[in-house]
Amino acid sequence: MKPCYYSDFGNVDKAVMEINAAGSCATALILISETHRKETDQIKAFFEKLEKPFFGAFFPGLISGSKRKEAGFVVIPLPEPVFTMAIPFGLAESEYDALLDRFTAEAGPGIRTVFCFVDAMGQGKPESVSFLYNYFGIGVNYLGGGAGSLSFESFPCVFNEQGMYANAAMIGLSSLSVAIGVEHGWRPVSEPLKVTKATGNMLEELEWKPAYQVYRELVEKHSGLKFTDDNFFDIAKSYPFGMVKIDSEMVIRDPIQVVGNKIHVVDEVPEGEYVSLMHGNMTSLLEGARAARNKSALQNSSSEGQFSFLFSIDCISRSLYMGDDFDAELSIIAGDGEVNGALTIGEIANSGELFLEIYNKTVVVCRW
Repeated sequence: MKPCYYSDFGNVDKAVMEINAAGSCATALILISETHRKETDQIKAFFEKLEKPFFGAFFPGLISGSKRKEAGFVVIPLPEPVFTMAIPFGLAESEYDALLDRFTAEAGPGIRTVFCFVDAMGQGKPESVSFLYNYFGIGVNYLGGGAGSLSFESFPCVFNEQGMYANAAMIGLSSLSVAIGVEHGWRPVSEPLKVTKATGNMLEELEWKPAYQVYRELVEKHSGLKFTDDNFFDIAKSYPFGMVKIDSEMVIRDPIQVVGNKIHVVDEVPEGEYVSLMHGNMTSLLEGARAARNKSALQNSSSEGQFSFLFSIDCISRSLYMGDDFDAELSIIAGDGEVNGALTIGEIANSGELFLEIYNKTVVVCRW
């Protein structure tokens, strides 16, 4: 089998034959465009014909052959077994740990990489990711992202051979070695602002003032543009928030809509955190993509073996921001080869050294 297989659902049988016949495929990672999410009969028929273990998710966009794809599916044959389990959101940490105890016993020793694809619109996603990190800690690599649709509605968007799940995380444990680089390319254009009121994904107050009032004043002053009733996302996609972390890195949070004077962001901004208004342009974002590629290459060069497959988890909102110029980002990531992967609603990654984060508007470059 080729290092990566892209197809539409009109050629499912050919894809199935290649996957089943591939001796190099211990587990199939399957990434499906969310435009097919209602084609359940076709998808189930596809899954039933597969003889290999598999897992994956639906995403608002795919990357195949260094190009963005808005339909079809990508199959990536993984050379090592991946033991997968769907874990529902909303569990207590003790319940979560008990499930992982049984799961890790099945996977056995030597876990190096933890895959984590989550329902991006599910309730309890941050706690689930936090429990995952609390259980495994540093010393393993984490790789995954938010699955779903830009309709921002939860649906069964993560899957393995046991079924399709909503409001859950698909966790995969493997001995696969992965080199990971994470960067974004956004720069602060304001002083840090204290989040004085927030509930879940709703940012309510900044510095004891209505969040949208503060955000609007800062953005309009910096951009020279004016918000209207119907252009919030068009402007906001250039002005995310950055949460200041202990290591001075910024974790990006993506504002997607206004509800009264509140700002709905893709992932949580906890009350008491400090955020800065961020801004970027094509130059800075492409620098971020190059830095992520270089970080993964540096880890690759220091690893025992040389990794040849290039995989990317890239934020769908970066693609929307760049438009037709998004090909330039994929070209930088690919270098002399090609890159495959998914466009996600939030990115989940670290290289086994830092606290596990859910990122927004960020690019993750991986090699194995």
